[in-house]
Amino acid sequence: MNNYKQAIGILNGEAAFVKQMQDQGIANTSVFEDWLAEEKTYLEALFREPLQESLAMEYWQKLVNLGASQ
Repeated sequence: MNNYKQAIGILNGEAAFVKQMQDQGIANTSVFEDWLAEEKTYLEALFREPLQESLAMEYWQKLVNLGASQ
């Protein structure tokens, strides 16, 4: 009986999900794969700090080291 209730819950949840997709103008689930690929590209770009930020931090660290050495 519990499996039946779980199955009904899943089916009801899936129907609600499909309705939300339709309301948002999402025609099929392939858009999720596109979004995942876009997110991966974005996150890979964040793997390294931007050059400008790295240079600014390096400059700041050198100023701190210079101040500490005096």
